[in-house]
Amino acid sequence: RIKTRFYMGFETDECLMNKPLGKRNMSRLGYMPIVVTDCTTTYEAAETLDGLWKTRVAILNYEADQGYSVTSESLLRAVQTLK
Repeated sequence: RIKTRFYMGFETDECLMNKPLGKRNMSRLGYMPIVVTDCTTTYEAAETLDGLWKTRVAILNYEADQGYSVTSESLLRAVQTLK
């Protein structure tokens, strides 16, 4: 009966998108995958580290691929209202 999956972790542009339990495959199986934007990152280069630019682009690409996103604060507030 689980319909929503929240994604947090490393390699936003690879693991969270393309692995067997990643967004693309889970979407095909009928799940709604949501990335928690401030709890995920990707590998950064020295030039991109200060602004987390590769991570930002990876999250934008995730959202552009019909993925949903939420911040940890918003998710926590939503869960607390369920109590």
